[in-house]
Amino acid sequence: MLLANSTHEVLSQATEMAAALRGAHVLFQLLEIPGTAHGFYYLLSRIPGSGDTVLETTIAFLRAPLGETRSPAPAPPAGRGPGPL
Repeated sequence: MLLANSTHEVLSQATEMAAALRGAHVLFQLLEIPGTAHGFYYLLSRIPGSGDTVLETTIAFLRAPLGETRSPAPAPPAGRGPGPL
């Protein structure tokens, strides 16, 4: 589970959830974003210490269990869709 919270919101809720997840041995990551942004407003905010944005970190977090570290496959050439199912 990915938790993201700005530092000027109620951060204790996110840290309590992180502690509960840790106690339940659930894979999680807590992102503390400086400022007052909320929700999708901090997707392009930089995470201190990494230089990555919240969006980049979210994508990497979701790809990790799939073993994906590269960009998705390129789109097919124009006029050619995917083959039959």
